[in-house]
Formats: sequence, structure tokens, C-alpha cells
Amino acid sequence: MMEAVGIEVRHDLVGALAWEAAQRIRNPITGSHGMYIMMSAQNQALRNHNSLLTQVNSALKNDKNILEVRIQELETEVNDLRQPPAQETPNHQE
Repeated sequence: MMEAVGIEVRHDLVGALAWEAAQRIRNPITGSHGMYIMMSAQNQALRNHNSLLTQVNSALKNDKNILEVRIQELETEVNDLRQPPAQETPNHQE
């Protein structure tokens, strides 16, 4: 196999063969394919989790915007209540 590839990629080939051998030692039945399947499943689980977190983040941003509007409304109401009532001018009838 080493003779079939160019000198420039032999280092990569050695690394790949060493990794595959290490995976075969870890799991004699499935070897590197088993590691690939496991990593693929973890990758999909992380993608699903990320999608869920994105949805939750969007909902929280929406809730934040709603609360900010409500806070402004309440602050306006409080400020209106703090204003002294307008004094009526007596109606002088002469």
C-alpha cells in the first residue's frame, strides 16, 4: 500500500493506518467502522440538541421583548400615578 501512494501522502497514510489499528484494538468486532458509527450518532444528537437550543433561545428572545414592552407600559402607568392631579381652576361666575 505504501508503494501505491506518492511520497507526499505517505505520512497521512501512516497516520490513518495507525488510527485504524488503534480502533481495531479498542473494538475488535467493528474497529474503525464502529467508531465512525458512534461518532456519527453523537454528531446527530448534538445537531438535534443545537436545534432545540436554537428554538429555546428564540422563544426566550421573544419573551424578553414582550417583557420589555410590558415594563415600559408599567413605568408609564407609575409615572402617570405619580403626577399630581391637575388643579381645576375655579369657575368664576359673575
